[in-house]
Amino acid sequence: MIIKNPLTNKYIAINETKNRGWWVPGGRVDPPEDFFTAAIRECKEESGLDVTLKGIIKLNYDFSYGNFARIKLIFYAEPIDCN
Repeated sequence: MIIKNPLTNKYIAINETKNRGWWVPGGRVDPPEDFFTAAIRECKEESGLDVTLKGIIKLNYDFSYGNFARIKLIFYAEPIDCN
């Protein structure tokens, strides 16, 4: 998820654990969630921010996981409280 504060024009990055560096918030969908609910939850868990999803930047899908497909959505979001 790409999160930008519209007042400061700054983006949010998360310093990942285990020296994996800086990255954007993200994660998996936990049943029975949909993509939108999961994105909002993951953002809150990783950054502590409540966000409003503004749109989808990119959708990727991969059918090379045996009997499963992998779908990745990259959302654009803004913090609810921009202060």
